[in-house]
Amino acid sequence: MKILLAGALVAFSLTACTTAPKAPPALTAADLNGTWDVEMYYSPTEPPSTTVLVLKAGEKDALSGSFYGSDFADAETSLRKDVLAFAAVTSDGQADYNHSGRLLPDGKIAGQTHSLGRDFLMIWTATKRDAP
Repeated sequence: MKILLAGALVAFSLTACTTAPKAPPALTAADLNGTWDVEMYYSPTEPPSTTVLVLKAGEKDALSGSFYGSDFADAETSLRKDVLAFAAVTSDGQADYNHSGRLLPDGKIAGQTHSLGRDFLMIWTATKRDAP
């Protein structure tokens, strides 16, 4: 019995040592590209409201898109090792808004929006829409 167990352990060890784990694909700014459905948590006691975020990575750290129907006035991405983040500025004609987010390992974006004229900070999450 000891010989059978030892043989099984050697076979398992050889298999485990020869099967290398696959490395996750490297992130690029293009991983942000697409249309994202956003849930905005404006109140701790109310359900989230929803909107749409559109992102398109450009050359170098450039980013274009829109949030809540307002085109980005300024935006860029930042990629450091396995962290992909972005920031953008929009306006509704009354106030400017600073948006920022990070792509999470589960493929969602965790973000926040700071209103410079309406005095609030809103937390939000975004889920990428499936390709048609």
